Amino acid sequence: MSLRTDIGDMAASIFNAPPHARKAGLFALAVFLPVWLGLSIAHLFATRGYIASPQWMMSTDGGYAELFQYALMILSASAFFFLFITRRELLFLLIACGLIYLFTDDAMMLHENAGAAYGAAGLSSFLPKVSAAQFGEFVYLFVVGAAILVTLYVAAQNAAAYARPAGFFVGVLILCLGLCSAVLDGLKEAVEISPFGYLEDSGEVFFAVLIAAYTVFFVAQRKSFPN
Repeated sequence: MSLRTDIGDMAASIFNAPPHARKAGLFALAVFLPVWLGLSIAHLFATRGYIASPQWMMSTDGGYAELFQYALMILSASAFFFLFITRRELLFLLIACGLIYLFTDDAMMLHENAGAAYGAAGLSSFLPKVSAAQFGEFVYLFVVGAAILVTLYVAAQNAAAYARPAGFFVGVLILCLGLCSAVLDGLKEAVEISPFGYLEDSGEVFFAVLIAAYTVFFVAQRKSFPN
């Protein structure tokens, strides 16, 4: 199928969804977005010294924003794994694995460690004002991200019609989340302007919110899926 057809199917899957599914997705957004907004505001207060605890800063490893992002990722992955168990659709398992990978990468700092190994190996950065370690992170994220996206796209093309939009939607949101992690992190180092660091961390949580809300929307349709 063509990309135009895929985009049309994605749009139709939203507008033609049962009303209760759209309500469930909007309810999820109404719950998750204020939490993201509150964490964003708390981050700004923390960076200016109005809040003493660094746990409120989005850049803090193990901070409240990161824990919220992890919870959303685990929720989404668990929901798609549940769909795989009940529907036996391979695409759902691959989506769950992709989301678990994102959680694991962030929690275990896989791309940071890969970048450090790249820099320690004496390899060069091919981007101005970007360190070798940062360039290594970008290469790692590009390779792994491309593998995830291609896998989801191919699996979606071969999946049942009702399941296909989930692969495309989640794939696009994973791409956006990855761009926040890779591109904005690189710009933060190259341009040395602090807002890029905030946009990176805040953007990752924001797209995790969208993934979770879409997951709620999609799972709410499970009773209308064909047998």
